[in-house]
Amino acid sequence: MNIWDILNIKQTHRNELIRDAFVQAFCSVKHEYFSKEGFNILFESYHRAIMIANNIENRPDLSESDSDYVLDSTTRAYLDQMLAIRNRVYAQEPTTSIPKDILLRIDDIIAFLAGMMALHHDFYSRINITNWKKLLQTDLLCYPKIVNFLRLPVLSCISTNPILPHDIFVFLDLVFHWTDSSYSIPQSMSVEKQVVSIETDPSWRVDFSAFEAPMSHTNAPRPYSSHMPNVFRASPNSNPNHKIDFEKYATHRHNARMAIINGEEDRAEEEFILAYKTYDQDPDIFVIYFEYLNSLEDADHKKFMCDIHLMILDRLLSFYPQSFSFRLSKIELQSLSKPVDESIKAYKILLAEYPDSLKILYHIAKVYERNNQTNHARKYIRQIEKSYASTQIRLKSGRGFSTEPGIVSEHIRLNDEVYRMISRDAEPNGKFANVPRKA
Repeated sequence: MNIWDILNIKQTHRNELIRDAFVQAFCSVKHEYFSKEGFNILFESYHRAIMIANNIENRPDLSESDSDYVLDSTTRAYLDQMLAIRNRVYAQEPTTSIPKDILLRIDDIIAFLAGMMALHHDFYSRINITNWKKLLQTDLLCYPKIVNFLRLPVLSCISTNPILPHDIFVFLDLVFHWTDSSYSIPQSMSVEKQVVSIETDPSWRVDFSAFEAPMSHTNAPRPYSSHMPNVFRASPNSNPNHKIDFEKYATHRHNARMAIINGEEDRAEEEFILAYKTYDQDPDIFVIYFEYLNSLEDADHKKFMCDIHLMILDRLLSFYPQSFSFRLSKIELQSLSKPVDESIKAYKILLAEYPDSLKILYHIAKVYERNNQTNHARKYIRQIEKSYASTQIRLKSGRGFSTEPGIVSEHIRLNDEVYRMISRDAEPNGKFANVPRKA
């Protein structure tokens, strides 16, 4: 059996034409003639055609065993929703639970969901918001009753595989009102509610712009530093023309992020390594894991993770060599194992470049404090107290040593943070409560 014959379309590399052909073929089968085996063959044909279009697969013929194709959970979720709707409409005893407005457009609703299922299955198409805008450019969604009818079924399907760019989730949320307080999500859908909450939160946004189908992105450059351990190095027999599986990478990146959110430390590390081995040119995976390591509160555990923390910082600095925060973090981590004088020298070199940063002074104080040199620590704390107000005024008026808007904003925020911390430490029960203060 040839997949193009099953889809009733000439061979093409245009994904949108393949999606349309699949939807037409699916919708042409009347409800009473639907069979699992028939759908499996149709969907395997669609899957194979998309793989060919994306230059991943090249076999256009199916064997009889392909009727045993196991559907992925997302496709199964869409199919179950469509079959449930059809069963309610075409039941032997007519139901009154579906409004007439929806009954009149039931074929269009099924076609819409089939189109969404097809788009969701094609990774390189589904991460492009233009494809979602085209799909949702239908008069169906002009009717509030139909939008409300689709609201939870679509959320249920999307949540089974929420690996989508942030802007697409926000767009879908605007259409289906998932986070709108005027609407509710049932308690039984708590997982789906968490998914949409995380994916529409800009603080968890990750970038998909570098992900291209293999036909246009075949090389996997891996410029590792020679001092990195094996897990951070390219395999000696890596194929320079290796085709990167960006869908696999995005899945591991997503899983690492979710493991961190759910406090699953071992899985987070495992998924991070799997993501890194798949693709090493995306800074997001390093930022995610770096922020996780920063959040560790146990000092011994933090020290234990210091080596991997430094390696991640090295990779981040290869992406952002001028990043103040990453450079400061690297010096801070190195200070855990370096002599005091070396650590102070490194901080002062950075301070000469960023004299408006009270955060650096605070770090110097912490190094002295950690090494029981309280008088030296207090000296830098007093320097922060005396210069805080004038430094902030200078930065906010644009007269600071730093002029780049992003760095200025970062210094203002971090300086405020430092001042709050030393004010707290100076309280009756604070660290420096009993340290003599000069008038």
